[in-house]
Amino acid sequence: RMMLIAAAMATIGIGGSEKDNVDEISRLNAQAQEYWVHGMYKEAEEVFMRLASTAAKDPRSYFNVGLAKHAQGDMLGAISWIEKALKLPGSDEHHSVYHHQLGSAYCQLAERQNDNLLWDRCLRHLTKSIRLNPSNVNSWVTMATNYMALGYEGIAMKATDVAYRLEKLSGDALAAIAINYARVGRHERAIRCFKRALALNSHLFRARVELFHELCMVADWSSYQQTLEIVQDITAQQLARRQFTFLQPFDALAHPLGSETIRRIASAYADEALADTDESKRFHDHSWALKKIRDMRVHIGYVSADWTERSAVGRAIRSGIARHNKQRFLVTCYTLRNQRVVMDRSYHQPLSESIERVVALEQLSDFNAAQAINQQGVHILMNLNGYTASARTAIFAYSPSPIQVLLQGYAGTSGASYMHYNILDKVQAPPEHAEFYSERLQLLPVSAFKGEGSSEEEVMTASERTRVRTRLGLPDRAFIAANLNRPFKIEPKIFKTWMNILNRTNHGDERQVLMWMLRWPEALPAERNLKNFAKEFKNFLIFTDLLSEQERIKGKRVADLFLDTPEYNAHGTATEVLSSGVPVLTLPGSKAHSSRVAASVVIAAGLPEIIARDLEDYEEIATKLISRPQEMARLHEKLMGEKQASSLFDRDWWVRQVETSCLQTWELFAQEMAALHTVAAG
Repeated sequence: RMMLIAAAMATIGIGGSEKDNVDEISRLNAQAQEYWVHGMYKEAEEVFMRLASTAAKDPRSYFNVGLAKHAQGDMLGAISWIEKALKLPGSDEHHSVYHHQLGSAYCQLAERQNDNLLWDRCLRHLTKSIRLNPSNVNSWVTMATNYMALGYEGIAMKATDVAYRLEKLSGDALAAIAINYARVGRHERAIRCFKRALALNSHLFRARVELFHELCMVADWSSYQQTLEIVQDITAQQLARRQFTFLQPFDALAHPLGSETIRRIASAYADEALADTDESKRFHDHSWALKKIRDMRVHIGYVSADWTERSAVGRAIRSGIARHNKQRFLVTCYTLRNQRVVMDRSYHQPLSESIERVVALEQLSDFNAAQAINQQGVHILMNLNGYTASARTAIFAYSPSPIQVLLQGYAGTSGASYMHYNILDKVQAPPEHAEFYSERLQLLPVSAFKGEGSSEEEVMTASERTRVRTRLGLPDRAFIAANLNRPFKIEPKIFKTWMNILNRTNHGDERQVLMWMLRWPEALPAERNLKNFAKEFKNFLIFTDLLSEQERIKGKRVADLFLDTPEYNAHGTATEVLSSGVPVLTLPGSKAHSSRVAASVVIAAGLPEIIARDLEDYEEIATKLISRPQEMARLHEKLMGEKQASSLFDRDWWVRQVETSCLQTWELFAQEMAALHTVAAG
């Protein structure tokens, strides 16, 4: 949005005056411009105020005050001053800009409060802006952003396409258009728009950061190291100035950044969510929770936008929490709007059938949602989204429950003072990593990750395996190494290691060793880019379409060995692969949590011997297993035996561990003790 604010100023200028004191006004204009360029919006506002008093009949002087307030996050102030500008005479072009900026301000208020009335005002102003000037690209882009936030992806992309086809687009407008394309997975067009934007204005730092992530989404590493260093530098400067970072917490997990940097990025987003709340409405007093009668159940609330069948997290978590002990725990599932599948309510009936209470928060503002949770007496509130898409962190910032816990949906720390615990395990979060979490750690003895799959998962017969391999285009007699992660989890170092493994294990007439990868619909250019990067090994890469829902777990058995990604491991995919009977070779990274989940599930599956120490060890283990069929067969046989008794697929075990953690945190609260790190007994 700052891009669009800057674009609005460039469109109308800073404003002038026909008064006699032209020199003074020109000096003030120049001073305001200087402050604005350097991000000193408070100082710019003060100068704009002086100009507004001097040029009282010039609507642009009022508008600029509104812009400065908008840039500082004061949306109500921005609306007030821009409405004053609209009451003065002005051209349709200027009024189009004013209505756009009003729409943008209402949009931000609506996002903060999830208020349908504010959304309506936003869209009415944007519609009027476009009617006055159909070429106002900023209004088209902001309208698209609004519809995206409301979950109407089709309408949003129609508006974005209109903006894209307009002539003489500025760098700011192109960058904003690119962000919308990126949100829906149209990565190639997003990349083109970002590059065009930066060609017009090399100082669009958000566009530079977003472009890097988009290139990673399609495995385009043509300038990887150079661009990564630029992104690291931009992020470090923003953190040093205690600013909201362009690099989002979830995106940061996939890149080679330090754990402390990732914690600080999360903290910046947590602080922003807190700043968006009304302090007078936060729930500071939780004494009501201590007054519960002795035989009252502990009330656990789970908040998520990912309850749909399309969400692996939703499917996995739902099957676990349905097993809570109903004599000791009251469970409520709170549903949020999922922006990608806003019309999908198919999950509601099966969720209601397995969970005692289901409460929809989609239509409530953040405060009203928090108030509903508080009034329903939730003792322990679980955040299953973290900083993933459709999350509403501000609900938790209001502190509706005395104990607030981060669980599974986001593989990092919240960075938030209002999130008290993070349920992990001793592999995902060894004690020496505690400093990288803002929460106190509740460490389970074995893997805390709840994925899909089952110890009773039906294993493919030899004939089925041959049939599926043939259909996928995988040679039946070849050794199939696989990585089935999305391309953004792959980075150049691990890919080079895979090519080294292929080079060392393919010998003339002996059994061919191939690398199986998936052709993700939103990242189709990745196939071309990875083959180009593979060079002479490109013919050893086999890309296939996604497995059908019926074969999603069982079908992974066509692979012989899964090769994991160290920076951001396979999480749900790792449990599915193990469930199908395929060993997972992983390398836990130094990064907290996201790079250690696969090691956690592999240990839980009983295969600690295929957890590598470093990239060299990773390559050696893979080469050894591929080159020694008997060793590979032994490992497979061990997995099939171990998974029968593994806690990894035991939903009852998982929910009992979560309940134990909840009771521990509740006892600490009831005794009015500070939150503590705890480790469950093995």
